[in-house]
Amino acid sequence: MTIRILTIMLAFAVVLLLCACSPNALDSIAHKGIDAKTVSFDSLEEMEDFSSLIVIGVRMDDDETILLSEEGRVYGGFTYSNFKITKIFKDKTETVKENDIITILENEFYDSEQRTVFHLAGYNMMVEGNEYLLFLDKAKYNGKDYYVSSGVNFGTVSLQDDNRTIARFNERGNEVSNFSYFEEIWQQALDKYKIS
Repeated sequence: MTIRILTIMLAFAVVLLLCACSPNALDSIAHKGIDAKTVSFDSLEEMEDFSSLIVIGVRMDDDETILLSEEGRVYGGFTYSNFKITKIFKDKTETVKENDIITILENEFYDSEQRTVFHLAGYNMMVEGNEYLLFLDKAKYNGKDYYVSSGVNFGTVSLQDDNRTIARFNERGNEVSNFSYFEEIWQQALDKYKIS
């Protein structure tokens, strides 16, 4: 009798786990945009001049998500992401070398209470394990130095054939447009740094 009860409980637990991990459970996550004033670039040269670090590397794991809210209203946030540098093109900071792992503040974050992914200025987080050409600038948060993508979206150039896009979401979470003008500067960067 005890084995039968344990078997039923185990089967029930497996069913609950499968339901929680089903694609439908993931589909229920909402996406919302947070508007932000960002630096914009008219050319690759402008972005290069602005950036203190230009590197190629691989996006590693997430470290932590920081949610900035007041009285239950989310007004900002970011995700700490680890990034392993494999090649350095420019380093004004003179603090990194190849194979170093740096922390980047990515402008996408998840609020588990609202089951919502927030995209600051339309930013989509880099994919773990993918390779990127990054144009970075230094940032401080809570007294520590980090890096951020120059111009939010401009400075994150995917080296995968993944058709990276910038998704803009309105308050209801509906995607409202796709900003292809980033692609021109991304292509210039790929051509200049001989990445095909």
